[in-house]
Amino acid sequence: MEEVSDRRNSIYEQLPSPTHIRLLRRLSKGEEATANSPPRVYLETYDLQTSPDFTALSYTWGSCVDDSDSTSQHSSEVFQIECNGQLHVVTENLFHFLDSCGQDFLWVDALCINQENLDERAQQVSLMGQIYASANIVIMWLGKDTSDLEEFVFLHERFLPELDKRLRDIDFSARSIWDLPFLQEIGIESTARWREYWAAYHKFYQRRRFFYRAWIVQEFALSRKQVFACGPSFALLHVNLMNRLSTYLYMGIWHEELQYLDLSPNKAENPMGIMLSAREYLFTERMDSREFQVTEGGPEGAFQKRAYESMFGATTPEARWFCFLLRLIQLIRQLEATDARDKIYSIVGLANLHLPEDLPQPIIPNYRLPMRETYISVSAQIIRSIPYLGILSLVHGGSEQRTSILPSWVPDYSSPPACEPLDSMGIERLISLSTNQIEELHQGSGVLYNASLVRPSESAFREIQGNNLLIKGARFARVEEVSTSFDFVFLPLGLIPILKVCSNISTKYEATGQGRVEALWRTLIADYHDDQHPAPDMTESFRDYIMWILCHYLIFDTSDPKVARETIRQLHVLDELQENDLSPVLFGSSEIFQRVAALRIELQHEMSERLGRRETFPLIPRGTADQFDHVVGRRMTSRCIYRTTEGYLGAGPALMREGDEVWLIEGALVPFIMRPAGDTDERALTLVGETYLHGFMHGEMLTEELGERARKICIV
Repeated sequence: MEEVSDRRNSIYEQLPSPTHIRLLRRLSKGEEATANSPPRVYLETYDLQTSPDFTALSYTWGSCVDDSDSTSQHSSEVFQIECNGQLHVVTENLFHFLDSCGQDFLWVDALCINQENLDERAQQVSLMGQIYASANIVIMWLGKDTSDLEEFVFLHERFLPELDKRLRDIDFSARSIWDLPFLQEIGIESTARWREYWAAYHKFYQRRRFFYRAWIVQEFALSRKQVFACGPSFALLHVNLMNRLSTYLYMGIWHEELQYLDLSPNKAENPMGIMLSAREYLFTERMDSREFQVTEGGPEGAFQKRAYESMFGATTPEARWFCFLLRLIQLIRQLEATDARDKIYSIVGLANLHLPEDLPQPIIPNYRLPMRETYISVSAQIIRSIPYLGILSLVHGGSEQRTSILPSWVPDYSSPPACEPLDSMGIERLISLSTNQIEELHQGSGVLYNASLVRPSESAFREIQGNNLLIKGARFARVEEVSTSFDFVFLPLGLIPILKVCSNISTKYEATGQGRVEALWRTLIADYHDDQHPAPDMTESFRDYIMWILCHYLIFDTSDPKVARETIRQLHVLDELQENDLSPVLFGSSEIFQRVAALRIELQHEMSERLGRRETFPLIPRGTADQFDHVVGRRMTSRCIYRTTEGYLGAGPALMREGDEVWLIEGALVPFIMRPAGDTDERALTLVGETYLHGFMHGEMLTEELGERARKICIV
């Protein structure tokens, strides 16, 4: 927490009880005030249940934007307000809000909480969910910066109404966003200008640090009414319009078209979607007061109850509450917090709305506890409370730097998730089922994978000793060959190592009887697509996908003669796969070269323009490649393909390496990649991350021999 002030402790008296809060009462500047006189406020103390109507502020403490390409000019100017008769320094962003707003009573965390009193800070953080739920309105202050505001407002106030009128008349699944029939009617004369509008739309979100605050999820989800305000004139942005446009974009094909704009890869792609998801998790029905009546939502809703039982083995209210907490923590991991502990504490208020009556509050904010101990403590509580070890799937590590900070079994909640956990596909499958189908699910039958055949009625051995996790498991296979990360697949030669791993296994994949190329594409998508497992046949789409990527290499990525020669030399792997596979499905190198020669003629002009990668990829005809591209992009981000000594194919963490081991863990739905810790204790292992091992995701590993090798292991 970053707000600063001089002599700030002098304005604070101890709060009378844990339910009391302070409110800022705005004062007039007085008859002698000038245009440069600071805003005047006074702190008053109230019990939350009997306080006057107030407005809560949701904002970012530091700069409102995180880049230099904005209309705000940063300076070294000191910004002061008068609070309780004394001058106090505040950040520029808060100053501009206080100088512009006209509300009588305000709750602003930086001033209403004594930030230097760690005990009060922790207690008030526990109460913040109720504070935002009690506020008459929550103002989401985006700051005075107006970068991209004009285009952003246009899309919501001009484009969206026209889109709404035509929803029944236009086939949006087939109509490109760049070729809508009514664009000229709203003043869009060229595709170039239309692209500028959408680039501005995304930059409006990406430049404003507000949308990437972890705290925003709780503040948005619990507020009775909220409004976004932006710019010196306090322009109001309508939440329902922002929600609706965001939903249109990310539920349809336009999302795929817009991804080629030059956007930041390090930001959450759809911040409005994250906030909406939090609201959907709650399913709270608000009465016309400060009270909540929880009806359908949280961990005890009909769908959630069955989902948590199937995915986590949670058969008690306490276990389901911890499942709910874990899903909320995972939801906000891609957002930002100045204090890493707030990646946990910022959603405690949401989770506590659904706390079982007989369960004491498990997570109590404690800013005296360091981040490392906070993460270990929370993870330990989750492991003790949830029957399945699904939390281990949130670990995606293996780097020496990471393990020196946290034990390898503790997820690094401070960082965005590197990839989607395999269990998220099981949640997708459950979502696709009807209410009747959900009710008909038997114990354990709702899961997508169940490598160790666990059941909700069983609780596997687990024990936490100091910072180590003791569990039971057995080594199944040793990793012999690892490809480069799939994240490099679109770079020159990035696809070749994956194909080479495939070429080094038997032409018939013994675990399933499939050809090795089919085993490869099924491994790349974890054998799940279109709510089906095993996945429907995607052979044609995979073949077009390979052709699309290789043609792009050879046409646009081979300006370096050495890279060109090496790419051509290594394409022999296609011929090997084509000649020896049980049922050849890929193109040979000669077909690739013929296709490239034809495309070079068609794309002569574009090749001379030195276009960027985002502009050149759409130029290569894709056939049915989009279907496979969409699925594999979600499954393989930050993962790689590997081959075991036994000739099995798997997909695991990008940081895994030769010599790692595939382990079956008692109480876990999926296998894991482990690495000997190099400790004197031979039981000591480092958890690298979860893995998909083709042909072994439904109990096939559980042989009598493996059972005899099962033992207690220590994850360090």
